[in-house]
Amino acid sequence: MGKRNMPPLNGYKNIALAKAADKAVVRLFQPEDAFTPQAAAVLLAKVDAVARTHHAPMVLTAGGFVTVIAQRDGNLAALTAIANQSLTGILPLLPPNRPYDLCIGIDILRPLGRTPAQFAAFVPSNAGPNTIVWKSYPVGEEARGLPGFGTPQGFLSPRHIAATHLGSVGVMVCHDVQAFNHRNQTNVGNATPRRLVITNMTMAFTRAKPRSVLNLVHWIEKLGNTRTFHTSYRTLHGDHPWRPISYGAFGYGQGIRNGQLSAAIAGMKWPASLPTTDVIIS
Repeated sequence: MGKRNMPPLNGYKNIALAKAADKAVVRLFQPEDAFTPQAAAVLLAKVDAVARTHHAPMVLTAGGFVTVIAQRDGNLAALTAIANQSLTGILPLLPPNRPYDLCIGIDILRPLGRTPAQFAAFVPSNAGPNTIVWKSYPVGEEARGLPGFGTPQGFLSPRHIAATHLGSVGVMVCHDVQAFNHRNQTNVGNATPRRLVITNMTMAFTRAKPRSVLNLVHWIEKLGNTRTFHTSYRTLHGDHPWRPISYGAFGYGQGIRNGQLSAAIAGMKWPASLPTTDVIIS
């Protein structure tokens, strides 16, 4: 995580189809700015035509695709409610009778520069309830203030969703997927909050056996940043006998725009041959 800019409603309104496949997940890649709910709705409405044309089962955004500024701070439950409420500024503006599921990154900016609350909203195509998934595994200094980290409630993120157009999925907010990286597992001390998160996430993943992993990454500044995510995807696939597949979407920084974006996009899934429909926002 880092500083996010909030562009005006019409600051970004162009989408480009980088790659297309029929009946494949649509992944969105955006500049590292975040969007208000209304601006996000404008972009998702444009992507709707792509998703319908290619019979997509799912549209996946980057982490923090939507950013909401909280007027007052709160505990994890209160911040989760704000994330859910932000969907009311998006979903009514989308074309009706949506035949695909949505997985949308939502960040809540907290007062006094506290660590943002980071969520993913799974929105089914039918009228079923939305699921708000919160980030459990912090990166760096996030450990000092990530909402829910180190608390019993923080371990209970409802990241495993059984009924989607992809079958069962596991939703990972940004560095959540690093909990499955062998290097991180080795370097984390015993009896620490991070170790407890790793243990809890590993056990829950093994019980749920999701067919697919949806990873909403906030941003990638350079091609090398994709490697740790790519390694985690490969590890998830190789460590589990049902061979889960992984889809990643991200925001991209200035440093990756010149010639490396295509390679970064290609590296954010596993297996590498996994068909996807990739949309770049500019």
